[in-house]
Amino acid sequence: MTEVHRYQVVTMLSAAGATIGYDPHGPEVVMASAFDEATQLFLDAAERCVASERREKELQQRLTAADERADMATSLIQRIVANFDTKIEFHEDVEPNDLEHDQVLTEMREFLSPKDTEWRMNPCKNGHRDVGAAGGVAHCYTCDEKITAANTQEAFEQWNATHPAT
Repeated sequence: MTEVHRYQVVTMLSAAGATIGYDPHGPEVVMASAFDEATQLFLDAAERCVASERREKELQQRLTAADERADMATSLIQRIVANFDTKIEFHEDVEPNDLEHDQVLTEMREFLSPKDTEWRMNPCKNGHRDVGAAGGVAHCYTCDEKITAANTQEAFEQWNATHPAT
């Protein structure tokens, strides 16, 4: 529906013993069903915009997390290079800082083995991978499948419990 049809209200005049006349210049009106349909179209469009903004925010958060991991990896590599450069540059005179070396290796192991705290959602029942969780709701952006819970973590856990990983 691209437009709402408007109608002209005519006023019927009646006088005792006279014929019925009308005033064709009454106000414009819209049928209630057409108004309701236009309102629903507007609400649907607004809901799609909100969902799109929510998805954009979640994607931005993922991008920020990935950037932080890349920065951390770069920093670890720079520290390793600096540590080994010290050993190479000074040969036997100066040994690398063993404590720093061990700490860098520990951090690298942690970096290369992400913790389970990272949330990875399984695809929806239709196989869509465009899924997310926020505000106590886990949902598919493509088919609008949803699970609502008391908080986001519970919704996430219920989602993965009822949606097998592929």
